[in-house]
Amino acid sequence: MKTHRFGYCPLSDRMPYRILRGFLFSVKYRDSVVVDGFDDLIGVYGCSEDGEINLYQFDDAELLNIDTNAKERGQDNVYLTFHGARMYADAARLKVYEKNGTFPKVTKAVGLASLKSVLEEDIVFPATKGELIEKQGWKVFDLTENEHVHARFLLEKLPKEKYASVDEVIMALQKHNYKKKEY
Repeated sequence: MKTHRFGYCPLSDRMPYRILRGFLFSVKYRDSVVVDGFDDLIGVYGCSEDGEINLYQFDDAELLNIDTNAKERGQDNVYLTFHGARMYADAARLKVYEKNGTFPKVTKAVGLASLKSVLEEDIVFPATKGELIEKQGWKVFDLTENEHVHARFLLEKLPKEKYASVDEVIMALQKHNYKKKEY
């Protein structure tokens, strides 16, 4: 489990932040921002495993964690501002969750078809397993209708090889017995 680290947000020397379970939460306080009814403004930055800030998408568990942390602040008005590669989608998914109690799908497909659609967006081949995890693992796909997880979740199951196409990646996952019940 990661420990809390405190410091100052790179965006401003007046914005303290903390890193909690891979998320960078920066908080502006009332005296630094003028907003009617303002209690807290929280900037949420995703941090990849190699420390790359903003190249990240939050999965369901992480969005739920963010929501819980915001609510636990005990303030009447807490504003979350997402800063990341998929910030609009992340904010919209959390808003739907707040309204309906469930997270919406990320793609139009599920399982390997969903993973394939996410990988096809900007992947460069040939690519090794490690390169796929590093460059694509932060993205979220629909494992099932109700489970939305990082691509890393399945990419880590790949054999250590070099892949020439998305279809090759998907076939390797099928060949090596990708089954929902194993996860």
